[in-house]
Amino acid sequence: MNNNKLYKNILLLSTLAVVTGLFFPQFCFAQIDAAPSTIDEAKTFIIKVITALPNAMKDVWKDKVLPIWQKAWKWFKGIWYQNIKPVIQNGIDKIKSLFQRKEVTDIKEEFEKEKEEALKELPIISKEYWDNVFWKIFRE
Repeated sequence: MNNNKLYKNILLLSTLAVVTGLFFPQFCFAQIDAAPSTIDEAKTFIIKVITALPNAMKDVWKDKVLPIWQKAWKWFKGIWYQNIKPVIQNGIDKIKSLFQRKEVTDIKEEFEKEKEEALKELPIISKEYWDNVFWKIFRE
């Protein structure tokens, strides 16, 4: 019981330390020297911020965000090609083989049935054909 409470306290403190470590340094970027006192100062300040924002975003994107996503993508591709894709491909191959075997056996069974029927009908058809052709030749 006591260990569980200790564990929760350590988890809480470490979470708070991580959150404060991530967010407090960011507040220094939001500080300005003094609030603008006139509308013209406010306009110039807003124009500075608006013009600097795209470059800052571009720099952050290129230097921080894009490399992280590229690393994450490489990691995911490695996991996918090494672990996940072979399992999925194996399952797909098994399912395909089940359907292909059934189709092949169904086709073979149909072929055998048709063959038996044709062999049964062959003497009758050949006799009728021979009789018709033979008698037509001699009648003409």
